[in-house]
Amino acid sequence: MYDLERLHPAAVIENLIRNIYKFFQILIGPLVIIATSPLSKRWLVIIAIVGLGAYFLISILSWYRFRYAVYNEELRIEYGILARRKTYIPIERIQSMQITTGIVQRIFGLVKVDVQTAGGSSEAKASLSAITKEQASKLQAQLNIIKHSTDMNEKISVIKNKKHLTLKTLLIAATTSNGIGVVLVGGLAVLSQINQHLPNEDIYTKIGESIINYAGDTVWIYLLSLLFILILAWILSIIGTIISIGGFTISRLEDRLLVQRGLIEKREISIPLNKIQAIKIVEGILRQPFGLATIQVVSAGIGSKSTNDTIAFPLLAKKEIPNFLAEFLPEYKTEITYTPLAKAAQNRYRLILTIPTLLAVIPILCFFNYGFLALLIAVLAWFWGKKQYKDAGINIEEEQIAIRYRLIGLNTYLIKHSKIQAIKLKQNPFQKRKNIKAIEVYIASSRAGSTVGLTGIKSSKGDEILNWYREF
Repeated sequence: MYDLERLHPAAVIENLIRNIYKFFQILIGPLVIIATSPLSKRWLVIIAIVGLGAYFLISILSWYRFRYAVYNEELRIEYGILARRKTYIPIERIQSMQITTGIVQRIFGLVKVDVQTAGGSSEAKASLSAITKEQASKLQAQLNIIKHSTDMNEKISVIKNKKHLTLKTLLIAATTSNGIGVVLVGGLAVLSQINQHLPNEDIYTKIGESIINYAGDTVWIYLLSLLFILILAWILSIIGTIISIGGFTISRLEDRLLVQRGLIEKREISIPLNKIQAIKIVEGILRQPFGLATIQVVSAGIGSKSTNDTIAFPLLAKKEIPNFLAEFLPEYKTEITYTPLAKAAQNRYRLILTIPTLLAVIPILCFFNYGFLALLIAVLAWFWGKKQYKDAGINIEEEQIAIRYRLIGLNTYLIKHSKIQAIKLKQNPFQKRKNIKAIEVYIASSRAGSTVGLTGIKSSKGDEILNWYREF
């Protein structure tokens, strides 16, 4: 038999904070219904008290029933309040452990450990929300993720290179990030949730009426309101980025990269070098004019919730990227001469955005005054497609393939031959007539897999790449 360990009681507080939004979603419905009904308002107080009591009780029981142990080369976790559930994770499938210290953990001198496996979701396969640093060190040693001494800060592995994110670079990264879109989407999601629980009210109409009552009903007022919302979202985006990547440090150890970041919730991500599948260089639309880029690593079992990628460094001047990779990932080359796409693919890139845009603006042309101005959007789509064609390229050199393409920002993938799962060439009848092909390169990632593709390469170039993959 084996002894199961329980999390620190601070896990109860962590659970309460983490699930507060779900609790709000469950409770807001009954409260709104009672508040708008003829029933006595004291029912509001009763439901709120009962709901809070149940919320606290569930959190305590969840902590009490959650236990874990490492036994017989498996990480074993048992949990569940009513139905007892057991999760067994073989050590050989564990790819990484991510250590974080949020506000709760720092107050009690604890850490949170997320265990991730290859081929699954980018979500942690197992999460231990509150354990001591000594328990985390012991767990890491047992799972063979990294050898630690009894002190979490005394790494046996020697740090070869180390780089910090300066305050100036942090501010530039925050002001040029694409977080404004995330903030706007998040704000709309909150308004949507509130609107769902107010069936007799339209919150969007209420906001519009409030603006009119306060400032009047003119086009300029709406434009200024929109400008105010965008500036507010940009400021919130800056704050969020600073909190997320403040204190960013990357270290190159003997067999891994160690990434540390975060002002409020400090994260430490250990990335084994043999799990890195590709390097991704992202030049955002706001950053590219200034010659700036973000370096990311695509790795098996490691990645953010929304992508397969982990930031290796938030912001670098393009001219600094070769030196950065030479220090931290010398296996990859960035000084590359790309083969452009075939000329026969130009019309495909121009029309693939322009035609849908034209179809979308036709109703505007028909039913709105000055609707002809919407044609400017189609013109922009045509020029953007032309830029996508111009920026795309591909290269093979020794053990590496490089693929560059543009959606909004410019993305460059550097992939070693040994990390490629498969290469597929595709050609429809139209492409065959123009002697061009589409290529897809498959690599492992934190999910089931990732695909990097490019359409419009010459058929001869596609055959050359396929032969390189087969024969290298």
